[in-house]
Amino acid sequence: MVNLIQHASAETQKSLDALMGETGTTDPEALIAAALSLFKWASERRRDGEVVAAVNETRMVYREVRMAQLEGKGPSTPVELVDSAVALLRWAVTERIEGNAIAAVDETRMVCREARLPLLDGIAPSPWSAVPA
Repeated sequence: MVNLIQHASAETQKSLDALMGETGTTDPEALIAAALSLFKWASERRRDGEVVAAVNETRMVYREVRMAQLEGKGPSTPVELVDSAVALLRWAVTERIEGNAIAAVDETRMVCREARLPLLDGIAPSPWSAVPA
């Protein structure tokens, strides 16, 4: 993964630095691993027809993430994949800092699935963590 970090765009490298500060993570490879996991989850949810969004019912928040790379036009190179994954993680971290859950929503089937990543849970608890199952 170090090779991917070295070849990532300048914007992605700045995002990694910012994410390290926001998450307290000192290992950029761990951030990229979390970013790739989130990107895989979001891609699978979009492929299933679900919407990936930041959600907080208490505060009436519903913000959909829109990325061409999640809409069927996947990244064409490993570096583009890392750039896209880090951008998605940056969005998710910002939303979690604001107190929102990251979820996949399918209104037709009335299904809502939260993305659970230790990295996000370490930033702030999910607004849904207090909700009984």
